[in-house]
Amino acid sequence: MRKAIVLIISTLVFMFGCIKTNYDDCFTPPETFRMMVVDKDTGEDLFDGRPYFTDSLEIYYFQSQVRKEVYFEIEFFNSYEKIIKSENLPWISIGGDKTFYIQLNSKDTDTLYLNVVEYLFYYCRSFPYGEVLINNQEMEMNSLGIFLLKK
Repeated sequence: MRKAIVLIISTLVFMFGCIKTNYDDCFTPPETFRMMVVDKDTGEDLFDGRPYFTDSLEIYYFQSQVRKEVYFEIEFFNSYEKIIKSENLPWISIGGDKTFYIQLNSKDTDTLYLNVVEYLFYYCRSFPYGEVLINNQEMEMNSLGIFLLKK
């Protein structure tokens, strides 16, 4: 009888120990959005007067017809190439807003469509990029996983 009770209790502890309801036990956040603005023919970086300046760059979207700025940073790659980096952009996309505007200067604004999806597999949650379009065209990526805005 004692062995039967121990076996039943052990089985119940094992069963309830395996039941997980918190998907955050196994969580992979979305990749940080990284993008370079490059010449379509040469692949050279186009910032700092060639023909764009990083201080005139803006990324924004509209939420209920109100313009919202997206926080980003400029990261240096090599000693001369610049990468636009935003950890916020993917999270905003998960929240529902998927159309963003990249204003390079007062005359040049591109439309970015970023669709980050929630993926559940067993008890793991991840957020891969579903679709990334620039001006309604699939956005290219270099071998390092950096998106390329070709001008």
